[in-house]
Amino acid sequence: MVDHTVIEARFIILLIPPDTAQVLSVRDDIESLLGYQPEDFISGKVSLKDLIHSDDQDIADRLFEPDLTHDSNVFNIRLRRANGQIRVARGEFSKQTSDSGTNVALDLLLQDVTSLSRSLENNVRNLNFQTLMKNTDDFIFFKDRNHTFTDVSQTLVDICDAGVESWTDLIGLTDYEVFPEEHADEYYRLEKQIFLGAEVVHEVQEFLKEDGSTGWVDNRKYPIHDNDGNIIGLFGVARDITNEKRAEQRRVQLIAELKRTNDELNNFAYVASHDLKSPLRGIDQLASWIAEDLGDTINSETLSHLRLMRSRISRMESLLDDLLTYSRVGRTDDEVSEVNTATLVENVFELVATNDKQISLNITADMPILMTPKAPLELIFRNLVGNAIKHHDKEHGTITVSARPLPNAFEFEVKDDGPGIPIESQERVFGMFQTLKPRDLVEGSGMGLALVKKAVELVGGIISVESDGKQGCCFKFSWPTTISRKNIYDN
Repeated sequence: MVDHTVIEARFIILLIPPDTAQVLSVRDDIESLLGYQPEDFISGKVSLKDLIHSDDQDIADRLFEPDLTHDSNVFNIRLRRANGQIRVARGEFSKQTSDSGTNVALDLLLQDVTSLSRSLENNVRNLNFQTLMKNTDDFIFFKDRNHTFTDVSQTLVDICDAGVESWTDLIGLTDYEVFPEEHADEYYRLEKQIFLGAEVVHEVQEFLKEDGSTGWVDNRKYPIHDNDGNIIGLFGVARDITNEKRAEQRRVQLIAELKRTNDELNNFAYVASHDLKSPLRGIDQLASWIAEDLGDTINSETLSHLRLMRSRISRMESLLDDLLTYSRVGRTDDEVSEVNTATLVENVFELVATNDKQISLNITADMPILMTPKAPLELIFRNLVGNAIKHHDKEHGTITVSARPLPNAFEFEVKDDGPGIPIESQERVFGMFQTLKPRDLVEGSGMGLALVKKAVELVGGIISVESDGKQGCCFKFSWPTTISRKNIYDN
């Protein structure tokens, strides 16, 4: 049986200038409507004005204004119940001068709009219309002037929080009984525009899909008029455009990636591989010939200068090689394969380890096996492990490499017990051409960590450094669990 009982409450309120509202009486039904006792309002413990939704304060101002300019009116208003939930009410009020003649008496009737709509019977619905509402892929709904659903499609049941199974269970409810309050506020705001006379309102809005992910809908609402042209409700249709939205985001990402990659290629590749390296090789060869021609007659100072010049040339070539590598990161179509990260780190360590320092490698047992392009991951570990060895300030040290699972990714750590990185320098270590010591003291181009950062971010990862600036350093970076050949460097 359909419950036709209307939940309502009537207030008699004395409006005393300038802004006092004294509740004289409240009907007992107020507990069913808002969850409070009449005495809560009469004693002043609870203020009706404070329960009104912040976006409906224009109505509150009209209600509680102590004059007779608006002596009667019908309206909709949102009120917060004692349990914190929002209830939409239909209101009627009238005002008259009090017996004293100095104040205004407000007679206010509030009715729960969901109870007003429960008299709508299913047997009056057209069978074809019901079939449409059950099977459409769009979110379709009809509402009356009280913002309550009079018809809805089954698709709405799948995304609502009302705990119902059939679209018919939503009839007579408002968005506040169906969706989170912040979403209901947005829908209510658009509907107010329709009832104020807008011919159509349209917004692209986010919503929570069944799987918990974020989706988007193209939400449009239109007024429904009676034969006299009066707005008696609204019709809305929201179409799921999640795939289109994601495709657009992907397109924007690809365009930005293409532009950035082309800019880098234009700036670095040709200059590094041709215009600069060729004369450098010539200068190096010339220095070698000078040393040979002078033979035993060369003095120690000249020999030292020539050696310094050739070391600077070698450093410049290394720098150009790193620039070329930097410009190519993310541009090569690396083959995806199964990569045992523990084995990869062991091989990298054997490659970069030096004989002048006794550095041991500790690989924890939680290192994963990934489906990923090997080359960029190898580049990352080669630079991080190599830096840990190169910058270690003791004869003996330990490098620990570990991993922990994240949603759809792993977070890797490369930790050492070396001198650490000063706190004030940690922001700039990932920049290009950045070294913490003069290049004459430490071999390197200052491009290693810039390469690492670029390789990590191209697959959507994040890299960070942790150090107290005195002893020890830990680099952390995230890497996707699986990368298909199609989506390499999607980010």
